Amino acid sequence: MKRLQLLPRLPLLALAVVTALLSGAASAKQMTICGEKIDYSAAENSGPLVGIWMGDLQAANVAYGVEYLRCVAFLIESVDPAGKVVAKHVSASVSKNFMTGASYGSKAFAGPWNGRVTGKTLRFESDDKKTSYDLDLPASGKMEGRFTGRLGNGRVWLKRQ
Repeated sequence: MKRLQLLPRLPLLALAVVTALLSGAASAKQMTICGEKIDYSAAENSGPLVGIWMGDLQAANVAYGVEYLRCVAFLIESVDPAGKVVAKHVSASVSKNFMTGASYGSKAFAGPWNGRVTGKTLRFESDDKKTSYDLDLPASGKMEGRFTGRLGNGRVWLKRQ
């Protein structure tokens, strides 16, 4: 109860954070990931996959004959017992040419992109089935896997944030 006596002295923002922690409720929080703004809320006690996974995509764009590096993230909100994953995906608006280091604009994405756990793989696939990520389930706070897109393929490395 001594903690509750200190609450009137805290600034309003701190009071909101303390209230959320004391209530145990998950609420959406806007954040910037890979340079893009996105809302994120994690379900409580949803397992070890729930959280923010951010890292790099290294891929080849066959149409332009270039290898590139791009910031990508999956914000996993929940995983149900059947393996359905509710998540959001972020791809940065800037890519870097892997060979020259020059940066160029890319089409950013920040929005819902759900997946499924099957065996030891976490798979995210676009609705049109032209883009997918197949990630090995995490070990030591890291996930690695394959990326397949309509313009090329690559590898992805993610780390729990």
